[in-house]
Amino acid sequence: MTTFQWLHNGSPLKPSSRTELKQGFGISTVVMKGFKASDEGMYQCFASEQNETTQGISEIVLGGIFPRITERFRGSTLHPHLPVLLVCRATGRPLPTISWSLDDEPIILSERIVMGQYVEEEEVVSFVNITGITVEDGGTYLCKTENRVGKEVHFASINVFGPPYIRPMQRKTGIASKSLVIKCPASGYPIFNFTWSKGSQQLPFNRHQTVFPNGTLLIKELQASSDGGSYSCSVRGTSGEVVSRSVDVDVLVPPSWTTEPKQEVKFLDGMISQLHCAASGFPEPLIKWKKMLEYSNEFEEIPAIEPSGLQVTSNGTLTFSPTRKIHAGSYLCEASNGLGAGLSKIVKLEINAPATVTVSSEVVQVPLGRSATLTCSVSGDSPLEINWKTENFIIHYTGQRIVINNRVRQDGSVVSDLTVNLAVKDDTKIYTCFGRNIFGRDEKGIQLLVQEPPSPPQYVQVDELSSRSLKLSWTPPEDGNSPLKQYILQFKRANVPWGPQPEQIILSNAELTSWLLDLNPGTTYSFRLIASNELGDSIPSEELEIKTMPEPPSKVPINIALISESSNSLKVTWESPAKEYWYSDSLNYSLIIKDSGSFNTSIINYEGGDSTGPFEAVIYGLRAYTKYYVVVNAVNDAGNGPNSTIISSKTLPDVPESAPSNLKCLSVSPTSIKVTWTGASLSTLRGQLTFYKVTIEESEPILYEPVTEERTFSSNYGTITNLLSYTCYSIRVSSSTQAGSGPLSDPVMCRTLEDVPDPVSGFNVLASSPRTIMASWLPSQKANGKITGYNFYVRAVSPGSWNLKAVVPTAEPTSDPEVLRWKVNPMNCHFTIGGLISGGKFQAWISPENKAGEGPGVRTVAISLSPPNSPKIVTIGRKVLASYRSTVLLDCVAISRANLQRKWLKFSQEIKNFDRYILNSNGSLLIIDARKQDRGNYTCSVQSKANEDSIVHSVDVLMPPDSPVISIMKINESSIILGFRLEDNGGAVPKDFLANFKQVGAEWKEICIHWSERTVTFIGLKCGTTYLARLAARNVVGVGMSSEILRISTLGGKPKLPVNSSFIQLNSTCIILAFKSFEDGGCPMQELNIFIRRAETSHWTAVGETSLGLEEKVIRGLDPDSSHELRITARNEAGITESLYNFRTLPLIKDYFEEIHVAVHTESTSISLADIRIILSISISCVAVLSAAVAGILLCLKRRQQAAQLSSITHSYGPSDSSFPVAYQEKNEFDFKERIQRQDDQFQRNFLASPEEEYSDISPYATFQLSDLPTNVTSMYGNSQTSNIMKLNCMEDTILPGYSTNPPTILERPTHLYEKMKHPPNVQSRDFSTISTYKLETFSQCDSQSGDDREYKIIQRKRRRYTKSDEGANLVLGKKIKPPVDFMDDAKLTDKNKGAQWKVCESHCTVEV
Repeated sequence: MTTFQWLHNGSPLKPSSRTELKQGFGISTVVMKGFKASDEGMYQCFASEQNETTQGISEIVLGGIFPRITERFRGSTLHPHLPVLLVCRATGRPLPTISWSLDDEPIILSERIVMGQYVEEEEVVSFVNITGITVEDGGTYLCKTENRVGKEVHFASINVFGPPYIRPMQRKTGIASKSLVIKCPASGYPIFNFTWSKGSQQLPFNRHQTVFPNGTLLIKELQASSDGGSYSCSVRGTSGEVVSRSVDVDVLVPPSWTTEPKQEVKFLDGMISQLHCAASGFPEPLIKWKKMLEYSNEFEEIPAIEPSGLQVTSNGTLTFSPTRKIHAGSYLCEASNGLGAGLSKIVKLEINAPATVTVSSEVVQVPLGRSATLTCSVSGDSPLEINWKTENFIIHYTGQRIVINNRVRQDGSVVSDLTVNLAVKDDTKIYTCFGRNIFGRDEKGIQLLVQEPPSPPQYVQVDELSSRSLKLSWTPPEDGNSPLKQYILQFKRANVPWGPQPEQIILSNAELTSWLLDLNPGTTYSFRLIASNELGDSIPSEELEIKTMPEPPSKVPINIALISESSNSLKVTWESPAKEYWYSDSLNYSLIIKDSGSFNTSIINYEGGDSTGPFEAVIYGLRAYTKYYVVVNAVNDAGNGPNSTIISSKTLPDVPESAPSNLKCLSVSPTSIKVTWTGASLSTLRGQLTFYKVTIEESEPILYEPVTEERTFSSNYGTITNLLSYTCYSIRVSSSTQAGSGPLSDPVMCRTLEDVPDPVSGFNVLASSPRTIMASWLPSQKANGKITGYNFYVRAVSPGSWNLKAVVPTAEPTSDPEVLRWKVNPMNCHFTIGGLISGGKFQAWISPENKAGEGPGVRTVAISLSPPNSPKIVTIGRKVLASYRSTVLLDCVAISRANLQRKWLKFSQEIKNFDRYILNSNGSLLIIDARKQDRGNYTCSVQSKANEDSIVHSVDVLMPPDSPVISIMKINESSIILGFRLEDNGGAVPKDFLANFKQVGAEWKEICIHWSERTVTFIGLKCGTTYLARLAARNVVGVGMSSEILRISTLGGKPKLPVNSSFIQLNSTCIILAFKSFEDGGCPMQELNIFIRRAETSHWTAVGETSLGLEEKVIRGLDPDSSHELRITARNEAGITESLYNFRTLPLIKDYFEEIHVAVHTESTSISLADIRIILSISISCVAVLSAAVAGILLCLKRRQQAAQLSSITHSYGPSDSSFPVAYQEKNEFDFKERIQRQDDQFQRNFLASPEEEYSDISPYATFQLSDLPTNVTSMYGNSQTSNIMKLNCMEDTILPGYSTNPPTILERPTHLYEKMKHPPNVQSRDFSTISTYKLETFSQCDSQSGDDREYKIIQRKRRRYTKSDEGANLVLGKKIKPPVDFMDDAKLTDKNKGAQWKVCESHCTVEV
């Protein structure tokens, strides 16, 4: 039996007054009356019978009814804090939903605001309940009811009394070209008005904007570029208060194409390709790519990364990595941002396959004389074409040796076989298979290697050599296109022929060096090398002969003697040991010298050659009057022999090296000064002290040149007598030995004590009235101190001549009651005494006084108190010395009974008042701002009736000196000598000269020159550089005008590089640079850098800094037959020169030339021979070119082998151009240092550990390194080579002129080691030039004055004269030096000023004018 069950919306359906369930005949029916909305939904019927169940489903959907609001709330105006209930009731089918908003914004619920909704009798009821309404709650409330059929809204304003308020607004979104409405959510009541603004502009400001009175803003036809942004709503209440609130507006833009895909696109197979699709909009559109399915018109989206090689990038591009045939089809690009329907475009893609070549093997090997087959295939879209080529020539033919066979496979690809029969060596090359179709072409190369036995190893040379072992090295040969298996090293003695089975060593193919041990010292061996591969052995390499090194000598030199030559040199003589103990063909010697004072050690190496002696060497640069110990040992290429016994001798004395120190002076009397000092140390005295020499010089003369005197003392103190009173002296001291006097100390300044002054130089007394006398005088010529006043004495000759009441108050009594004294101010030169008895007779005299006492007086004859009948001038004419622009007062005091007429004359011309000459009422003449034209005699004349009197004042105005006249005396690369003369000293002896000097562009430097000098030397200058110089003189008045600025350039210029590439010797894999054509421009080269690069690259490779002095440089490792660029940069003090050279290496030897290319700078000449068939028809000159190239390559190989042999022979002393082992170069430097260390250790053990003395802390003081020497020197081994090491047998014309032209400019005497050969060249006496060095120092002061004044000193070096004792000397210096510097006669030194240190600037003693 069948049972039924009904469900409504998942719940059992039960019978009711409106629902009836009927069942019968296997049918179940539901009858519903008064259908309601609640009856809508899903109905399920389940039928069950015998454990089986089935079901049926039906859905009942009622017809829709538009929603309608049946109950509405009303607007109202309320006071705050009242309760408010807003209710909306609505009906519709299906039942609608109700939502609320306040001014278009959702209502924010809180404890005061509650919102609810329920269903009542087919109606929906919704409410908003506000407890205690506030101003913020006011606004337009909206009730919206809606279902699927439609919607209905109701709104009303709820106003709340209070100030205006605007609620926050959410971001607004609009669509471009559409309209947007924004309501200002303002509350408060009453409200006066609304305003909207954007930025600083009030709306509306265009036709798209409308502001309604209720605060609503309407924006029509939105524009993304101008309407987006922030808007502000402002509300003003009735009381004037204003509130504002802002809202942000976004304008959405539907997508539009920025890159629209093409409708049809074709790509090549296997290429990385892209389909571009891009759109713009806001928000940014999303790009999707889809591909049409193979068997339908549907499109399937392509993921970001697809396994078949498709990739969609973030910018919307579809990338194929790479394209394949399966990628052909239709593609759809869609762009959407949610606005509108979006964009889409279908692209039809077609994939074409270009020709592609594949080879079975990239390398094919074949033995010489056998056959080889090269196979390649070409695939791609038909039709296909396949060809072969080699060395850019297409193989068009087939013959007996070369056969080409092509065939087509089922897949359409083409296969080609190239067979080479009876392969020869020239068949070793790359054969290129190339195919093509209409869509492209491709090619692949196959290297055919024809194998044969290898060539012999190359560049076999000796890397290390000793007396019993050596190390050989070589470079791998051509392997015959078959890997090398081994090397066979064969060797024998040089005087034995090669046998069938010589001694040999088997080496692996990885070894490129080999040691040979247990050899005999000093023996010559022959070596050759054979290489092997699978096809056999090479021919032997070129034979190499090497002689093993000798062992050190075993005996010491004999007949050694040490003789004192001079104060700085010793002569050593010796003879060689017997030749059987040399262990070498030649022998050198090492001289070890030790200083007994400081225990410093120096080593000198001497070349002996194959001679047995006798030998002699002069050791220079030693300290005077010092005992030295010398040891001699023999040296060969293997090292040093044993040391000889110790010999010793003392150098001769010399002048002291330094001046005494701590010089002090003390004035003890008006004519004497006591001096003390600390004597020089024994180490600097350099001899036996004979006496001290004290030099004194006045420091204050104005009108005469100062006088210099010398006094000698046996002790380190003494008193200098017979000096002038109250005079400032500059005092210096030097030490003297048997050889002469040493340098002077820095000066000290002292002033002798005051002495009583000399009498006044003139005195005149006259009666100016019956009761008055008037006196005038001139100051003492020698005040001997500072005048403190004058004593004026008057004696009454006749009794009763005094009116004591009138006179005594101004006078002082003396021991003589008839004599009265008056004290007169030291600044006065006139004095008047009144109150005398008319008709009395008197005597008067005056005496000057200073701190030392009162000087002698000048007494006059008796004076009668009767004024003269004729006018008389009391003032005494005097000589007035005035400085430039000072004020001069000339007195003219006169007496007369009648009226006086006074006038002033100069050169018979009467002087009138004008701007600088003033005639005072007291008769004096005032000259203001004295000038040079004011010099001369000034006459004051007075007259009364027919009588007159006159005096003459002589005025001399001291002027600043004129500007000196400068001339150039001598210029070389590092110094400038200027001469100068002073035409007018301004009337005063110049105190000094101020020289200003600078390099162009630098700051001025000033040096002070002694007043007696008329030359100035500037040393240490840069070669080839421009300098500026000017000179000014200074006297007591001041510094005069500077001379015109002199522009001078030192000799020399920038380096000069070759203008073409003729200095480049070309080869296939190397070039040789010949530096002989390089010129230093007259300034020593400081740096030479070389850079190289392939012509087609941009990166320069530094060859490295080239050692200066080399004649040539080899650059290896270049590619044959290739273009290169060479950049050379040379620098000296004058500047930098850079040149660019183009060249092309030679090709390797072939049976034809492809290209020969030679280039100089940017111009090139090329000959291109592109086809071997053309070469066969070229002229016979090509054969000559080929022969020259072959000869060049063989010559380069020969040079390399010779260089290797030479390197092995000269190994102990480094490269062949460094024949004097004072300093070694590059890899041999370590060997030399190690050998010197062994020698020094042995010397300290056998020699320094003397039982007579203990020696500790020994360090060499006379070791030296030489650089920048002339290149035309002769090697000690007999070959002329460029070297930066000075040889012992330098020729006279190479060294001596240089030394005599540029002596050392340092203050301390340099230490040099010199040697003298057995047969010295004849050397003439040469004069060593004078060099002046300047430095600024502050001297001690006289009279405790302030230390503001500065004083300069010039240190004048002594002249060094080349003498007979220097004959044969090799002067080892550190720089290349130039011809001698000549000086003016007045600049040469004399015996008086040798070694003088001159005080040349401001004096520290006071000067009164």
